[in-house]
Amino acid sequence: MKKVILFIVLISILFILTSCSDKDALDLSVATERYAMIIMPDGSIIEGICTKYARYSDNYMYVKIDGVEYYLDIWRIVTWKK
Repeated sequence: MKKVILFIVLISILFILTSCSDKDALDLSVATERYAMIIMPDGSIIEGICTKYARYSDNYMYVKIDGVEYYLDIWRIVTWKK
């Protein structure tokens, strides 16, 4: 009985660990630099290499472009890889 319970626990752990994998971590493409473009409230556009970014709840995002940090609404930013 103990072996059956141990087997079920190990299979459960296996499913939990494999479902948490990150697809971007397995990406083997050559270009890994991420670029970003922001539309500021005055209409100006900021574009550059994005070194850090994080999406928060409530539709806000933190981005660091060319050494300058921005905290903005997600509707004002576009990110891409070349």
